[in-house]
Amino acid sequence: MKKIIFLLLFNIFPLFGQNLQNINSFSVNIENSILNVFNEEGKNLFQKKFNHPSDLISDLDEDGIDEYIIIDSSIINSRSAFTLYIFNTIDSFFLADSIYSGAANPYIEFSEEFAGMIIITGIPEFDNFNSADVKQDYFFSPINCWNYNNSQLFLVNEELYDIFISESEGISNLIEEHYLLKDKGCKNSQEILGAIAAVYANYTNAGEKSVASQFLKKYYLCEDAEDLKQKLDDLIEGNFDEDGLE
Repeated sequence: MKKIIFLLLFNIFPLFGQNLQNINSFSVNIENSILNVFNEEGKNLFQKKFNHPSDLISDLDEDGIDEYIIIDSSIINSRSAFTLYIFNTIDSFFLADSIYSGAANPYIEFSEEFAGMIIITGIPEFDNFNSADVKQDYFFSPINCWNYNNSQLFLVNEELYDIFISESEGISNLIEEHYLLKDKGCKNSQEILGAIAAVYANYTNAGEKSVASQFLKKYYLCEDAEDLKQKLDDLIEGNFDEDGLE
């Protein structure tokens, strides 16, 4: 997933600012990176320190009641890293779930294919396929898709197809442009290894394993291609074996 600026789609509303914002029976504000939550009597019920938070509200589970969401960023190994936090606002205010997205900025959208809201994150285990000096705007990660229900995040990759194909095609076009500017070869393959790994994983998660294998064979032009394929497959398999939640 290329680093994506936060999308404002469907019923997603950014809050911004340091003034008190009302969410159901609570008031929240973030000042000096500290979240404070108050009840209707003005009593401070909850406080949490973040690094560089941005907040929004969205009815993630479409039950008619908004969840409060913070996307926090920090710097790890000279690169931004993002964690998404979801807070319950029904009757009591508490941290319901969170997920670490690595260097890919998570976003939320309504999926017609899923017929509901989904959260799209990166897969942190793939971050190291990008060279250390790559600019943040040219960082690539495959995606994970999550649904929020009953105060928990659930991985729903297996219920989706189109978003993985769309992500793969977009990154593939950038890889083609890269090879138009430079000769094909192992060195230039390694320069865009993050993009190659992202496309391979996205095709695999879409169930297009044959397409993924052909893609890797075409664009990764080093002698260790089989070793790379095995490493990517192991990471993808591990992605499904673990829930990836903090």
